[in-house]
Amino acid sequence: MSAHTIHTTGPGKAISRHEFGDRPEGLLGNPAASHALGAATLAAGYYATAQLGEALAFPDAPVSALWLPNALVMATLHPALAHGLDGFGAIAPGYRADLVLLDDLESFDPSLVIAGGRVAARGGRAEPFAAPEVPAHLLQTVRSAPVTESDLALGLEGAARARVIEIVPEQLITVAREEETGAGLPDAGRDIAKIAVVERHHATGRVGVGLVSGFGLQRGAFASTVAHDAHNVVAVGASDEDILACARRLQELGGGCVVADGGAVVGELPLPVAGLLSAEPAEEVVARLEALHELLRGLGVAVEAPFMTLSFLALSVIPALKITDHGLIDVERFEIVPLAVS
Repeated sequence: MSAHTIHTTGPGKAISRHEFGDRPEGLLGNPAASHALGAATLAAGYYATAQLGEALAFPDAPVSALWLPNALVMATLHPALAHGLDGFGAIAPGYRADLVLLDDLESFDPSLVIAGGRVAARGGRAEPFAAPEVPAHLLQTVRSAPVTESDLALGLEGAARARVIEIVPEQLITVAREEETGAGLPDAGRDIAKIAVVERHHATGRVGVGLVSGFGLQRGAFASTVAHDAHNVVAVGASDEDILACARRLQELGGGCVVADGGAVVGELPLPVAGLLSAEPAEEVVARLEALHELLRGLGVAVEAPFMTLSFLALSVIPALKITDHGLIDVERFEIVPLAVS
């Protein structure tokens, strides 16, 4: 096993730490210049980091052609400098001992991970550690106003056509399409489910409702409080009864992921820390999430990562049609648009 400390002055040029002294600032002249250079190199850093990703994706490519040393420093020292994180991002006296030891630069498999001077993982497995106490203000953060069936009404009376969010499997983008209301919506036969976003931070009572296609859901509902970026309650369902069951249970749990069928919750993953995180071991969280995936497969859902897909349907900055607690958002025009097509 060998360890190397490499910093760079720009694309294609790498120097070792001993060439500029014990502190990385020696490379840049002074702290003010360090911060300025860190910010100035962010654009190059994104490129270098992309090259590192390419190196991992194409391990047979020549490392020298991918600027690997530059990619490493762009992912460590330069972001720390750009954000003014003194004592982070380098191996140097007085710096925080956050280290990853690799057997080689081809496989990139970590043999040892040290966080704050303590061994955090060894041989691919986390070392035991005492879980910190969760601050009280991060618990019970689902503060939605009570949701009723009337809040989920689509308001399509008299409308011949409606806007539908069509998901693109394994992508963050969606397709904005229109469908005839026909005999009524949602319609499992046409793979069109209802989607609702419930504001959960200030009990405003705001609920945005719409229609979504592509999950394959035939019955039941599923919901989560992981919904970028506002992290409201987002739910998809074939029936209002099951959407309401999900919303109630998320309020009780303080956040998480739930699945309902027949008006009752049939599976759940509590995420009580801000409605986003669990204090349980990672292995348990993964097992419970996979159990929810299995339940959803039984309800007809065919997408690979349904909760991940769900979490981005409320992100109203990625095209084309998304939904928030304010309603449907035409991202390309940055406008709130009605569900009914006039």
